[in-house]
Amino acid sequence: MLSTSRVKTCTPIISWPPCVSTTGRNCRGCRFSRWRTRTEDRDLTIRRTRARFDKEAPSTPYDVKIVTKNGNVKWVELCAQNLELHGKSVILGTAVDITARKKSEAALNCSEERFRAFTENSPVMIYTYDSRGYFTYANKLCEKATGYARENLLKMHFSALLDDADKEIGRQQAVARFATSEQIPSWDCLICRKDGTRRRWELSGIRLEDDHGEPMILGNAIDITDRFAAEQALKKTKLSLRDEQEQLLTTLRSIGDAVVTTDLEGRVVLLNRVAEKLTGWSQNEARGRRIGEVLELVRGHSAENAAHPLAQAIQGVVLEPEEDTILRSRRGQPL
Repeated sequence: MLSTSRVKTCTPIISWPPCVSTTGRNCRGCRFSRWRTRTEDRDLTIRRTRARFDKEAPSTPYDVKIVTKNGNVKWVELCAQNLELHGKSVILGTAVDITARKKSEAALNCSEERFRAFTENSPVMIYTYDSRGYFTYANKLCEKATGYARENLLKMHFSALLDDADKEIGRQQAVARFATSEQIPSWDCLICRKDGTRRRWELSGIRLEDDHGEPMILGNAIDITDRFAAEQALKKTKLSLRDEQEQLLTTLRSIGDAVVTTDLEGRVVLLNRVAEKLTGWSQNEARGRRIGEVLELVRGHSAENAAHPLAQAIQGVVLEPEEDTILRSRRGQPL
């Protein structure tokens, strides 16, 4: 979500579509301080904005609560940079909806009982592992998905679940997540279940701190095996159709008779070599043109344009050309 603001009024002069999606309102022309919820958030934002224009404030992000147009409360992470727009000083601001992350953090900061109540009823797999990579928590859905009892999972390194081909990238993903508290894109891998079967999971996670201040990863996973299989099948189908289309085009272009194909709007898609020679149009020149422009039919006795049977066929009407109909080449010569 991006917006730019004027120096004195702190009023957005440009508002990208995600701003509307997140706040539920068109932010352009609306002082953003009016849709803060807490006084301290509003005052903080105004101070930071003014300091940015004075080039005193750092560009580090900070979190605030906002109220959307329909009354929902959301957490957003704000960051800003100074720039010049049409010769005027403005702020380029970014706002990232971190409500889901805040909820996870809040749940983790709650009592063990409340955290378990939240995660145990989650529709996705939720787990945590420490800086060594060993699981410290796994919800019941993790047990069901892996086939391992919880007490066994809590003795395992997360990489033990990964297929051998994905272990190295899994290690790299863990290192990257421990290196930053920012959200890193999710990734997918093959998981080895206790019974030896493999499933494809999509994994994501974020670095947090446990009660002792030690870094940990709060992660979640969803099983995308069926979706992945469907995507692969679709890719194969597309490749197969493309191969069949190429074979068909090769066949059409090698036929000894003139062949012209069009789309449903009557625009030329293909001319084979015989048709190119007959009409005087090359394949590249004719593609996309109206059929009547490439295959010009005229009445022999009057040289007037005749009804085109191909154009009529597209409309479901079978029409035989008139007896004195003549095909005229690109250069106007009768054929």
